[in-house]
Amino acid sequence: MYAADDLGDALHLTKRYLGVLGFVDYLKLAAVVLVIGGLGFSNQFTGVDTEPIAAQFESLTGLGLEAALVVAGLSLYVGFRYLAAVFEFVFVESLRSETVSVRSDAGQNLREALWLLLFRAGLWLAFVAVLASVAAVFVLGGNVDGVDDVTAGQILTMLGVGFVGYVGLWIVYTLTTAFVVPVMLLENRGPIDGWRRVAPALRSNWTATLAFLAVGWVIGAGLWIVFAFIGIFAMVIGLFVSLFVLALVNEGDPAFIYVVGALAILGGLAYSYALSLLEAPVRSYVRYYALLLLGDTDETLDLIPDQRGAVRSVAGTTGSHRGTTGTTQNSTGWGDSSEPTDSETDSWDDSPSWGASSGWDDESTTGGRSVDDGRHDDTDSNGDSSAMSESNDSDDSDDSDDSDDSDDSDDPWA
Repeated sequence: MYAADDLGDALHLTKRYLGVLGFVDYLKLAAVVLVIGGLGFSNQFTGVDTEPIAAQFESLTGLGLEAALVVAGLSLYVGFRYLAAVFEFVFVESLRSETVSVRSDAGQNLREALWLLLFRAGLWLAFVAVLASVAAVFVLGGNVDGVDDVTAGQILTMLGVGFVGYVGLWIVYTLTTAFVVPVMLLENRGPIDGWRRVAPALRSNWTATLAFLAVGWVIGAGLWIVFAFIGIFAMVIGLFVSLFVLALVNEGDPAFIYVVGALAILGGLAYSYALSLLEAPVRSYVRYYALLLLGDTDETLDLIPDQRGAVRSVAGTTGSHRGTTGTTQNSTGWGDSSEPTDSETDSWDDSPSWGASSGWDDESTTGGRSVDDGRHDDTDSNGDSSAMSESNDSDDSDDSDDSDDSDDSDDPWA
């Protein structure tokens, strides 16, 4: 089962990817992961007195602070989710090219990112619609006039529907991110068309699909636990710092609270970015695992044939036993991107065409002259006869009817 083998290959690909990236590229990768993860914001400032801010804001704009915050919050959320959709394509292209080019890769996928954002929004709306439909059935058909009229059975039904609906949402969301987004990038498709393209591959290899979902859930849960412990320590430190700063604000100018709020936001971003530095290798591993499974299932959807061939040639494996022909190989490893052995360099030409799957080189270099190695006819792939020496050519032209001389001219070592 190559789904298990791909776990090790994904680890090798991740090490290769992180080794190729420079320091600056790794910092950019962490920023991409930060945006994809939603920036990690949470409401940590509920204890701050907002009355001075509300009064000044209303006097300047004539709008209530609550309404303005709702509009601003929705606008920021939609903007960040769109940016996250753009960075999904930047991330996949980075894994594919082994470099991080945020500006160029983002500019090439703005339209696809918009369709991805709308598709994800549709998934959440469908989830909410299912819950609302069940609640409407209870209200209209169950004589529920208030919260006190809700029975335990209805609560359990709502919880069950919500759990099943959320699991379905998570599965579709995860498979879209892992498999559909690469297909959208590879073939310039929309999310729905991408699902049509990748669905047959997922159905034909459903065990690998389940394996990816299991691996993704386990790794995600483990990462959440680790970050939870880190967050506990960070919260304790942040609590003491917040109490100290608030004490200074109460003793000083109330306008200083704006500076405190700005510093708190910057501190939250710095904390989230530090976590992204730790999270980037894990996300890279999971995405490489998905790309390997996708290419092994359908070779026409292989986004990383070169990396796949390089890693598997080092491991001494071939693509055939994993169900892919994306990188043509045989039992000797010919066609991979590994360096030739000493014995191979003695027999084969070390020309720029090394590793090409289209042909073999019939000549080897000995003593500064080109000689036929005897593995093929004395006529090379271009149809030209291999000239051994000028003397043999002249003998052949003078004694073309002599069978002995003809045999000597045919001998590549004459």
